[in-house]
Amino acid sequence: MYEFDRPDWVTIQTIENAHESTVWSVSFSHDGKYLASVGSDSNIKIYEFIPRTETESAKLMLIITYDIENCKWPLYSVSWNCQANFFAVGSGDKKIRIFELKEREKLINLETTVECDDEVNNVSWSRNEPKLLVAALDNGQAAVYKLH
Repeated sequence: MYEFDRPDWVTIQTIENAHESTVWSVSFSHDGKYLASVGSDSNIKIYEFIPRTETESAKLMLIITYDIENCKWPLYSVSWNCQANFFAVGSGDKKIRIFELKEREKLINLETTVECDDEVNNVSWSRNEPKLLVAALDNGQAAVYKLH
């Protein structure tokens, strides 16, 4: 994590061993309270953002590790919805999984799974239409989904 300290960016935290191998994507929640990360180990990690105080820099604290069962493919992309505690995860197994973060319980629930035509390289929610999700697929398509 970096912090702007004129005139430079200063490293304030490095998360060692965030995943077992490649970290493919990270995304802050709409309110900036949480950071989600995904990687080649088929795990989703959720970190809570702890704001800086007079004596300490801001930091990220791991609160959830979620293993996608029976997934042998990397998780390539994560994107938080701009209006809610939902986030989408795109993966090499041709699926988009939508999760909801339950803040009070500090857990995430799988809400739905979308089957795609090919590997999902990137996912992104629309800022204007919160139920629209776009996926960049390995076959050259950009697929637009409207979730109900």
